[in-house]
Order: sequence, then structure tokens, then C-alpha cells
Amino acid sequence: MTYVRKSFPFEVNPRFDLVSDPYMQVLEVITPIENFYVVNIYNQTDEKGSFTVQRFLDLNPPITPALIVGDLNLHHPWWNPLARSSPLSERLTGYLHAAQATLLIDHATIESQGGTFHRPNSRKTSVIDLAFSIGFRSLHWQDWSYLPGTGSDHEAVSLRAFLPAYQAARPLLPQFCTKRADWEKFRKRLEEVAVSLETTIDAAATRGDFECVAGSLQQAIDGDWINEPGLDVWI
Repeated sequence: MTYVRKSFPFEVNPRFDLVSDPYMQVLEVITPIENFYVVNIYNQTDEKGSFTVQRFLDLNPPITPALIVGDLNLHHPWWNPLARSSPLSERLTGYLHAAQATLLIDHATIESQGGTFHRPNSRKTSVIDLAFSIGFRSLHWQDWSYLPGTGSDHEAVSLRAFLPAYQAARPLLPQFCTKRADWEKFRKRLEEVAVSLETTIDAAATRGDFECVAGSLQQAIDGDWINEPGLDVWI
């Protein structure tokens, strides 16, 4: 299952016409720079004993450019030098190499923080939550990292796409985790600026200057009430 943030500025459409599988989802993302697909795979067996990755490779849908992501539950030296490959992981890597796919990963993060999957008392590093990019010409994927813990035994992995022209014209505001906010400080901050803020917003709204309204609101809420300012949690 895939969730899209309400403030996400682009159109996202599920493509059940390309793939209809309970363990696999294809989304089409429409952007002004480059349209692309996201293939979200949970590698699990179906009632016939076939793994999701097998079904994906057999189907071989026309999906480029694309991100292939998910809990692939496969081991291979390409993404974990300490792992041994399996016939299915060899088949997958053959497909990815033929498609000139790029493995998106940060081995320094894995070295310092551990693998993407954690099992109690396990001495081995497990890297099974993976991301690959295929066929992109304009979008550049970067900043592979772990998000704060979710309570799952899988790490929440974050990726970012850099859209130079779009971001220059419409910079995105930083996103914060509300659970890390000091709401008492926030209340006091609003009380301090409430009167002047109301006057400024009323004047700006009267003349139709809504950018000033937005800027005034942003300036009012800036401050140390965010316990970890700049922490980009929702990506």
C-alpha cells in the first residue's frame, strides 16, 4: 500500500491496467520535468508458490523511467557484499543490469546504523529493503537515508528527487515531525505575535498580497519550538 502526502504537488495515479497483484503496485507520477513509474514490491509467495519478483519478471511491464522499490527479501553481493545470492536474486540482477538500473543505497549508513531489516540476536547484516532507478533522464535520485524509527523491524528508507527547474521556481518548505514539537513554546509564541500578526495579515489580504500572508504566517511559527529544526521527516 502506498500513501501520498496531501501537499504533494504532482499527480499520482495507480496503474492497475499494468499490474494487478496483491503484493505489487504500480503508480504513475506526473511531473513537469519527467513522468515516471513507481513499482512497489513486497516479495511474498502467492497461493501457487510463486514469488512476487518472479511474477514481476515474467510480466515485464513497459515501465520506464521507473523506481523499483520495496521489501524484496532477497540477498545479493550487489547490495550487501557479505551476502550470498540465490537463483531468484541472480535473475533479478540480470534484469536490472540489462535495464542499466542504478542501485540507490548508502553503504556508509548501513555500515554505521546496520541493515534495513533487524532480527533479534542476528549477527548478520540484512539488506532486503531496496530501491533501483531505471531510465531517468532529468530526475536525479539522491539522499538515501533512514528516517526516525517507526517501531517496525524494517528501517524506513527515504529518497529524494532533485527537480532543478521546478524547485527554482517553487521551493518546497521544510517538513517537520509534529511529534517532536514543543507545543507549549508554540502557544506562547503565537500569543506574543497574535496582535501584530492579525494586523499584518488583514492588510495583506485586503490588497490581495497572499504571498505576504503566507510569509507572515511562516515567520510567526519559526522558532525553537521545533525540537529538531530542519529535520525532514516526511518525504
